[in-house]
Amino acid sequence: MKFRYTYPLLFLLPSAIFTGIAMVLTVGAGAGMLWLFVYGDNAWPDEAEDVLLGLAAAVGVLMLLACLFIAYRAGKSLESRGGLRKSDVLLALGLSVWLLLLVLMHQYRVGNVG
Repeated sequence: MKFRYTYPLLFLLPSAIFTGIAMVLTVGAGAGMLWLFVYGDNAWPDEAEDVLLGLAAAVGVLMLLACLFIAYRAGKSLESRGGLRKSDVLLALGLSVWLLLLVLMHQYRVGNVG
């Protein structure tokens, strides 16, 4: 398999985790802005939830495509050096573990874990 196709597969899990974090932050920021500047403590229409979920889905798709495109370009540029290196696999695994630990530490800090 060519390196340009291996890199996006190798970095799919860290890209998906990063995308999930970005989607949660997008919904939080969007809800905060709607609460502060538009609806406040009044009743929110059902369309506001649809808009927030649509925005999160759009951000998620775009972020995932961007991350995989970057991995594709990196793999394409590294094809001339030979096969897959151990450091590339360790980098992908390290990113995955680090992002999951980041989420776990945040959830522990706010009191949802433990």
